[in-house]
Amino acid sequence: MRTVLASLLAPLAALLLTACPSELPNDDDTPAGPVGGGVQVPAPKRNIVMISVDTARRDYFGRYGGGATTPFLDSLMEESMVMDAFQSSGAFTAPAFFSVFAARTSIDSGFIVAEGESSISTPELDQLQWGAGYLQAAGFWTAMVNSNPLLDAYYADLVHRNDAYEYPVPLPTRPSVFATAEQVTDLGLDLGQQCLDQSRPCVVHVHYMDTHLPLAPPQEDLDALGFGGVPPVDVSKFIDVTLFITSSNGLVEINEGMSALSTQGRADAELWMRRYYAASMRYADRQIARLWAGFEAMGLLDDTLVVFFTDHGERLGEDGLWGHGTRASAIEQDNVGFFWARDIERGAHPHPAGLI
Repeated sequence: MRTVLASLLAPLAALLLTACPSELPNDDDTPAGPVGGGVQVPAPKRNIVMISVDTARRDYFGRYGGGATTPFLDSLMEESMVMDAFQSSGAFTAPAFFSVFAARTSIDSGFIVAEGESSISTPELDQLQWGAGYLQAAGFWTAMVNSNPLLDAYYADLVHRNDAYEYPVPLPTRPSVFATAEQVTDLGLDLGQQCLDQSRPCVVHVHYMDTHLPLAPPQEDLDALGFGGVPPVDVSKFIDVTLFITSSNGLVEINEGMSALSTQGRADAELWMRRYYAASMRYADRQIARLWAGFEAMGLLDDTLVVFFTDHGERLGEDGLWGHGTRASAIEQDNVGFFWARDIERGAHPHPAGLI
């Protein structure tokens, strides 16, 4: 259920190298000037903002045929360098984020990241230079707001190593085991302000979970997409949600549960999931737009490289399967990724790229 991670892109390497602390500008630095041939070299960026969305299918983004689900992100991609052949190193969160945190695949490091394991902490992995510890050693102040309980548990030693770390709890009035995009955005804005208060350069990572089961988009987003009349399906009839996000047994359960439904029941569930999934994408997009506006207002984006990515996709009935981590496929492993800075060269990179 895994795929070989695509090669590291030269454009990404170049962008990240410009953020190396040894080359960071200080108050006395002037912007880089023209070099041979009159080529203008952008000044290196002081900060990095990472925005990620869990379980977000590429084909539900407007740029890739998803309609009106992601208007803000679509407009932002027009101002960015977009990786149009971006793929995940795994069909579920754990191996995908290993690549993000360690800049290599888990297999390359001699470990198999398996669904259902509770923690990846081992003496061998503690020797890896990765994630917050690596960035801090390089001189960065690091912060993360994470709404994924798997990341909080599986990579506990890593994510809790951040200088500032927020793991918001779900609202008791919402039928979900995850914090809402609104909660995540509020905390992300607070971390952005803390970043500006630092004397060091910063890396701020904001991770959203709203496109992961159980889906609970606001009515506003259902109405906006014309789905206001679609009644919710009682997901608990065919899935133990807590089990689904913590164990591979949950993946078996949802697929067995769907198979046990009548033909009409499966059709109703599929219609509900697809429409609620699209509305959840729109909700995440709205909140990312609010996060962006807040970062813009406080001046964080003036000297920052923004990295946006998704970690994997989701099956919504294709091949009779539901969920993710089922098999290596475009549906589960075609990702969205792009880089933004005020002076970035806009365009699209058509060649394979990965989460490293």
